[in-house]
Amino acid sequence: MPEAIRPKQLSDALDALTGGNARIAAGCTDLFAMTEAAELRGRWVDITGLADLRGIVETGSAFRIGAATRWAEVLAHPLPAGFDGLKAAAREVGAVQIQNSGTVGGNLCNASPAADGVPPLLTLAAEVELVSTRGSRTLPLADFLTGPRRTALAGDEVMTAVLVPKAATGGVARFRKLGARHSLVISIVMAAGRLVARDGRVDEIALAVGAASSVARRMAALEQALAGQPLAGLAASDTRTGDGRAFADRRYPCQRRLPAGGGDDRVARAGWRSGRRSGGRAMTRLTVNGKAHQSVASPMRRLSSVLREELGLTGTKVGCDAGDCGACTVLIDGAPVCACLTPLGQAEGCAVERSRPRTRCSSGCVPPSFAMARRNAGSARREC
Repeated sequence: MPEAIRPKQLSDALDALTGGNARIAAGCTDLFAMTEAAELRGRWVDITGLADLRGIVETGSAFRIGAATRWAEVLAHPLPAGFDGLKAAAREVGAVQIQNSGTVGGNLCNASPAADGVPPLLTLAAEVELVSTRGSRTLPLADFLTGPRRTALAGDEVMTAVLVPKAATGGVARFRKLGARHSLVISIVMAAGRLVARDGRVDEIALAVGAASSVARRMAALEQALAGQPLAGLAASDTRTGDGRAFADRRYPCQRRLPAGGGDDRVARAGWRSGRRSGGRAMTRLTVNGKAHQSVASPMRRLSSVLREELGLTGTKVGCDAGDCGACTVLIDGAPVCACLTPLGQAEGCAVERSRPRTRCSSGCVPPSFAMARRNAGSARREC
């Protein structure tokens, strides 16, 4: 039986991580996609209950993006034009359901070479803030990512924020990705750029490429070659510079699987702190379609599994178990999410409404049209 806590204070999360036996969970959109199990086993610290890790704040010299900030929040927040590349990447982080669940910090800590958020953040000279009971430290994002699925995060540390200096937010910014289809796809290659022009010339430029090497990288030699060049000649110029070493690295797989029954159960179970316990299990209270329910399932069990198997609400369908098909879409407090990628504990105290699809898209999938219509002012999305 897994141990899972969802603390409300950062100090409680740090205490739980002391010793390095626990793992951090946030949006869980990657964690559940990497296993076929109905629940995540082992010792987990869910940081989505930490209010201090949510939202975007402007300070005197930087923009502070909380590590548990959802991608949908990035899209909705007013930011300078230099963030347009990051916002474009946010629109590519899966479907709307994934954007409502996935977090900025989770995208970085997962350390996929194809993580959409990394290249635009590199062009913004982003740094990450890491905190433990030993203190705090700040690292450039380029130094934080050490390889495919590898970071500089210590076992007792939490990423608390992404810091973007205001000096790096000028100009215009763009993001593009190439995949096997138009949307909901892992990148074959992606690029982000930010340009500051002055007097018709390149005054400042930042370029980054992802999914082409073990980690996304800034294209320093290309940036140097373009600095000071007239804007009119950029489109026709030959900008090959030898920075192709970034593409010489071996391509690494961007997916891995977690064992169905794996995990570390050596520590005493502390339970889900936000709920009461019953028979050794945490009790999660939620409202589903207007009716109050209680569940003693693991807080790290897929919400779709609880709805179907425990509550008998089989109208929530299960297709891919990876957040691609959208068949399991439900609304949590009005926001569409994938129930197959949402842990039960994150629905604690929330209103859950089953999506009732009404239309089919051209690919045959059944989108949650009423949820999309609500989000898009009455116009249902016609895409997967």
